[in-house]
Amino acid sequence: MIGQQDTPADSVAEMMENVQLSKIIIVIGTIVFVATFAGLTLLARSMQQEDKSGTATLATIVFAGLTAVGIAASGMSLGTLDAAKEISTQAGVNIESVASFGMFAGLFLFWGVGFILPGSAMIIQKKFHILVGWLFVALGTLFVILTAIDLEITDVIQYPIWGAMTLLTAAAGILTLREESVS
Repeated sequence: MIGQQDTPADSVAEMMENVQLSKIIIVIGTIVFVATFAGLTLLARSMQQEDKSGTATLATIVFAGLTAVGIAASGMSLGTLDAAKEISTQAGVNIESVASFGMFAGLFLFWGVGFILPGSAMIIQKKFHILVGWLFVALGTLFVILTAIDLEITDVIQYPIWGAMTLLTAAAGILTLREESVS
């Protein structure tokens, strides 16, 4: 809706063409993005009592941290618009560069690590269907590998994995709610 946003400079230029729409999309995106990590934090926390290995506890820490990083990175996107409008386009590009290349790089790496941890706990605890735990581990491992290895196809592969991770998160949330409503 805003544009391709191939580079931070393109991103700022495209967002400045329709500042109000950009802000609305950033706010909605932030809520959904941060809610994903908050939900994963709660999922990991719900598995802590049965987890003797400590992986669910580690996952809780990682996802709580990712929630904070997601809030900060999304906040920087709003700051990008304000800086581009109030100071200069270059100031907005600088902020967007830090958010895009700094904040989000670490976020995606630890999102993968975070996925491996509750997946391992699910497998150990035999929580849900075994496939759910293994999907968490497999997708998390792929995200870590694709973050660490620079391949030409990385962007093409990361978006479907991101989508699958989001759907798997929703499925785990639904399974948790169903499990709690039965007990």
